[in-house]
Amino acid sequence: MKKRILCLLLAAAMLLGLSVTALAGEPDAQCAAESLYRLGLFNGTGAYADGSPKFELDRAPTRFEAVTMLVRLLGKEDEAKNGAWTTPFTDLEPWAAPYVGYAYANKLTNGTGSDRFGGKETVTAAQYLTFVLRALGYRSGEDFVWSRAWELSDRLGLTAGRYHAQTTRFLRGDVALISCNALNIACKGSDQKLYQTLGLSEEKQALAASFPVTPLTASEETDGSFSVDASGAVPAETGAARLSSAQLEKLRGASIGTAANTITTLADAYAWLAQEGYSTIGVDGLLSPANNTAQKAQDWLGLSTTLNLLLKDDYDEVGTLYCAVQTDDPGWDFLYISFNYVKTGGWYYITDPNDLLPNTGYVCCCRAHTIRASSLAVVKDALVSGDGGKLRLLMMAALPLTTSPIKLRYEAEPESVSFVTPTNAQILYQANAEALDEYQREQAEKARAEAERWERQAPSLRVSSYGMPDAIGKTTLSYEQAKALVGQEPEKIAESVKTVGDVLQYMIAARFGYNAPGVFTPWYDGWGYDAPGDDQLRQNYGCCCGGYANTVSYLLEGDYDKVGTLRWVGGGNHTISWVMTGGKYYVFDFTQYCSGGYYNNYHAPVTVLDRLEDYYDKMPSIYPKKDVAIMVAFETGKAMYPSQWNDPPQFTGLTFPEEADGSVIVIYQADPACGVRFRQASNKIPRWPLS
Repeated sequence: MKKRILCLLLAAAMLLGLSVTALAGEPDAQCAAESLYRLGLFNGTGAYADGSPKFELDRAPTRFEAVTMLVRLLGKEDEAKNGAWTTPFTDLEPWAAPYVGYAYANKLTNGTGSDRFGGKETVTAAQYLTFVLRALGYRSGEDFVWSRAWELSDRLGLTAGRYHAQTTRFLRGDVALISCNALNIACKGSDQKLYQTLGLSEEKQALAASFPVTPLTASEETDGSFSVDASGAVPAETGAARLSSAQLEKLRGASIGTAANTITTLADAYAWLAQEGYSTIGVDGLLSPANNTAQKAQDWLGLSTTLNLLLKDDYDEVGTLYCAVQTDDPGWDFLYISFNYVKTGGWYYITDPNDLLPNTGYVCCCRAHTIRASSLAVVKDALVSGDGGKLRLLMMAALPLTTSPIKLRYEAEPESVSFVTPTNAQILYQANAEALDEYQREQAEKARAEAERWERQAPSLRVSSYGMPDAIGKTTLSYEQAKALVGQEPEKIAESVKTVGDVLQYMIAARFGYNAPGVFTPWYDGWGYDAPGDDQLRQNYGCCCGGYANTVSYLLEGDYDKVGTLRWVGGGNHTISWVMTGGKYYVFDFTQYCSGGYYNNYHAPVTVLDRLEDYYDKMPSIYPKKDVAIMVAFETGKAMYPSQWNDPPQFTGLTFPEEADGSVIVIYQADPACGVRFRQASNKIPRWPLS
């Protein structure tokens, strides 16, 4: 009863906008269950004498109960109850059959045998976290390993070290806590929180939005404990911002040394860097990273060093966590990446500049986000687990404050990375031969399993389910016909592809973009230029939005009245496609259909216009309209024009080759001084000008 009263007080506090943390510390399972019950997401197993629900939070959940919760968190309970499902299972209880049927039909769960679901068996922490992560849009085997699902949930801030390989006690109370936390976690690739996808009433959405996300920590801290926060916030434990806006303004234009005399907290350091226009250009693939603190666009190492200079003597320790990784990306053999750390209150806090400052370069597959760790040695677990298996950590070290270039040595046999300078670098992890062999075996098994899965799934994907208007979405190719085109010369493929729907059908059949050798626009002598569409087809990569757009233009040239691209700078640098037919312009984005070779968004927006000039006004809400600095459109053939640009706040407009003069339509520009310019393009750009 005391718990129920506390839950009512918490609910009242949340609805009144009061601080919940002032009323409760450790998350309470009863409160979580009560909250979910009010939303219709968690049912009791009976009722007490006063009519209140009985939750049985101290017993292990069954597979029936877990799959039911999964369906509710997907917002599919009504669809499950109203559907006519067929399963091979002979042991389903009537109340659970619709939930199991829906989950089985949508390949969210399997049975424990050919005809048994095993619904009365209990579930583990890993199994239930896998269900919740699937509800958030993540895929086991792609984004995480299901048997270590807590690694991704820790990174997302859903959990924080409570569940691990040694977890043996997992209760219905844990189900309630995890599920309640998940409601305010953003879905994969979206700013939309889980509760916003469930079809709740406005009143229930407001209630769900008030639930705080309290990452679930272990009851007792251990030397191997860590937690990961991907919210993009400076950890509060490192000290609040102490400088007002006026005080920060007085430091505008100051040198790093001068600013360091005033800055004493990590929060103020990041605030000053943002004010001064510092940004990260991402990774350094060289064996001698320059460690350049003299410019504002810095690689990870430079920014980590700059933070160390600003915070020297302000914490128990400050330093750089330096990592050498090898990725699956064939465009990069090795990447050397850095994170800043400070130590206070007996804990290390590692921050990732890509979360806290603008990024103007290539963001590596390895992300630290913000890590709270009992020791620096355990950070490797957060880095490796947080990447979904796409990187191989070769070495991790703690570096003292140094502004000199870092020199490294790579040896192939046995494979290793070591420091030449500085000589006092503290090696925290060095991959051994056994670890490397295990990595190779895991990657080979993942690749084999993924290929088999895709061969089963791809033929069932229907272009008609992606929500394209009939004017562009009709197909002339079947899946089998599109599959037969894979590996043919680009000219042959283009001859057979006649519609936007055909493009999607071909990309599904080819799994276009799955083995992309990069996710960035290549630069040549200061000009950004994505490879032409025929090159993209030969390599089957579509390395970024420009690669997809070039491919679409190449395949559809001559099939519509006009074919072109539309792009903007600000809120990202993004390129999408358009065609004109029947007097209307149809604007669409193939990265929404098949980014990275995954075909998940069945209803990406297609904007229909009388004029391209109206696109900014009718820009879909999935894009950062308020951040756009300039937007242009033009007709294309095999490839877009080469271009030059800088992301805000250093934005100076878009520059195109002289050949584009008179062809570029300016749809929107926030600043009249930042417009479109034309000048002679570099002769180092491959295949430009196009014949």
